[in-house]
Amino acid sequence: MPVLFLAIKIGNIPIVSILLENDPNLLETITIQYPYQPGGWKQPIHTIQHNYSLLMVAAQYGHLEIFLMLTSMGLDIHAVGVKRFSVFMFAVWGGNAEIVEYLIREGVYVTYKSKGTPHGTALSIAASKGFEEIVKLLLDHSLDADDKVMDLVAFFEEGTTWNEYTAIMLAAKYGHSRIVKMLLDHGSDPNCHNTNGMTPIMYAARNNHVDAVNTLLAKGGVDIGVLKRKEEPQPATAVEQIGRA
Repeated sequence: MPVLFLAIKIGNIPIVSILLENDPNLLETITIQYPYQPGGWKQPIHTIQHNYSLLMVAAQYGHLEIFLMLTSMGLDIHAVGVKRFSVFMFAVWGGNAEIVEYLIREGVYVTYKSKGTPHGTALSIAASKGFEEIVKLLLDHSLDADDKVMDLVAFFEEGTTWNEYTAIMLAAKYGHSRIVKMLLDHGSDPNCHNTNGMTPIMYAARNNHVDAVNTLLAKGGVDIGVLKRKEEPQPATAVEQIGRA
């Protein structure tokens, strides 16, 4: 792994400066490979190759001073890598609100959506990981909170996910009750469902997130009766379906 990548990752400003003074060509895009198991941990390991702008590394690991140093040297804040993951999305993934706010002020495209498998949005990432400050920043820019995407946290950290979720489903699934409330206040549909027929309150209940369940119920009008999957031959209650999907 390139030395400059490691120095940026840990936020060592003197070493980053020395390396770039010694060889400015180090700013060229680097290639990193990492293991990935489609289908879960029991399946064969594949390797995904990502082309990274070093600005993406600084954004993900939250080193604002290095981030600004790299932008001053010409690295593009609008850069997009493999699967259309942008610099902005890397900043969100790392939970770095200061860099996220800076990028929003600089006019990056906050509604950008990654492509293919996996695919997601900045809002879906922030909702999954519980980054309340970032969720608020994103909602202030009129994002579509009910856009359906993959669970990128499960995809990258647990191995796989092939279903689609809205931001409120993800917040409920991971038990981020304050983000659930933020999304409800923003107008998210508490009864939205995916192809498995699962709703936000079902995900909250299945994962034992009592506060998220209470937050959803407090909104009123939340359907706790039947699974919404069209192919289900008989109506089934939420309690009966929890754990099956």
